Amino acid sequence: MDLKNASIEELSAELYRKRVAKGTTKARYEIIGIWSGYEDRQRKIAYREYTTNKQLVADIRKLNCVIYTDGTRLELSVREMQYRERKQTIILGYKTLVKECIKYGVNSVAQIQRIKEKETCEEIVRRG
Repeated sequence: MDLKNASIEELSAELYRKRVAKGTTKARYEIIGIWSGYEDRQRKIAYREYTTNKQLVADIRKLNCVIYTDGTRLELSVREMQYRERKQTIILGYKTLVKECIKYGVNSVAQIQRIKEKETCEEIVRRG
């Protein structure tokens, strides 16, 4: 980068990148979940969250999508936000579902239901 000919915005963005690389500033990430719908025209953003938690980012990237029992899916993607980029409206309707998928290490609602049923049965057996 030519510092003499760079604009203030370019210099600020470069400083931000260096701070993130050095660890003095945390990178911001946008997590988006797009519901597939039953038809292509029904695709829409159903989940949007922002974080600086790198572990959550890694977990979301590993999860990739959540499959519903009706065959539709919530396709998850993560991207690093640009310097001074504004956040859009947060949509947390599926946050609990996404967190449960990460917690149990599964990517479908049916698998979560089976795990919860198994946990309930084990609890009943323990209580006697």
